[in-house]
Amino acid sequence: MAKAYYAKGLSLYELGQYQEAIKNFDIAIKYKPDFAEAYVNKGMALKALAQHQKAIEIFDTAIRYEPIWQKLIILKDFLYTN
Repeated sequence: MAKAYYAKGLSLYELGQYQEAIKNFDIAIKYKPDFAEAYVNKGMALKALAQHQKAIEIFDTAIRYEPIWQKLIILKDFLYTN
């Protein structure tokens, strides 16, 4: 179930429907709380909506589940400086 909502969220993100994408990523996370990719893409949607602080918090959660994602740490640092 989580993957279906995640896939729908990705499609909505690609269409620029960021709020709806976030809702679907949230549902995916509800079904699979350690779904790091869903957190990353939720963070990207929040970033697209200029909600940088929320994006940083979500990226921190993703990093907790996938600590080897160094690109995420770099993106998070970029958001802090801008």
